[in-house]
Amino acid sequence: GLFEGCGVINDVSITKWNTNKITSMKGVFMGCSAFNQPINAWDVTHVTNIDNMFLGCSSFNQDLRMWVFPEGVSHNNYDSSATAWQSDY
Repeated sequence: GLFEGCGVINDVSITKWNTNKITSMKGVFMGCSAFNQPINAWDVTHVTNIDNMFLGCSSFNQDLRMWVFPEGVSHNNYDSSATAWQSDY
């Protein structure tokens, strides 16, 4: 829940953050309704948990199809999470 409940974090670029050792992004942007930065270049090859990562991020509309998850984390799980997040808003 790194930015959980934040107001606005679009003032500081997080596009080029080194994320190659992160294993959990659970709730990272949860409740950040104004968040909408391109994070498609983030390395998520070690991320195994994205539960509620974008819950409450009603402005986020970036394309993350380039993300490659580790074996065992299916795109279906990601798609389900993203669909659930979008359907809330």
